[in-house]
Amino acid sequence: MRIQGLEALALAHEIGINIGLGTDLLGGMHKDQSNEFTIRAQVMPALDVLRSATSRNARLLNRQGELGMVASSTLADLIVVDGNPLLDISCLDCQGEALALIFKGGSIFKNGLACILASMVILHVPCGARLPSRGSVAYPMRTRSNY
Repeated sequence: MRIQGLEALALAHEIGINIGLGTDLLGGMHKDQSNEFTIRAQVMPALDVLRSATSRNARLLNRQGELGMVASSTLADLIVVDGNPLLDISCLDCQGEALALIFKGGSIFKNGLACILASMVILHVPCGARLPSRGSVAYPMRTRSNY
């Protein structure tokens, strides 16, 4: 059954059918839902799989310009992923474990970056400063402790 499903998906993609991505698995199968990105990427480019979950869903719902894109006038939840889904879409598997930051409804819903950001060293270059050529000068640095 799975092979026929992938073949149908590949054919639909090849002939240009708008393919959306939904959330209709319940119960014990719910954990398999996040694997949908990786499953679809077997027969579609990763970018098209991501578009299925965003801009193509907006088109299928007739809500282009409101959903499926990031702009000031749209309803956009944002995620920061530990990985690059265009190179390895499996970083979206595992029920969101790789989601480091989630903005939902304009607020932070999950923040796994707090520990990472607290330990980062931030490059500070004053506004209007001319950057020296590579390697000639050490840039002034600040850490979180001396903001």
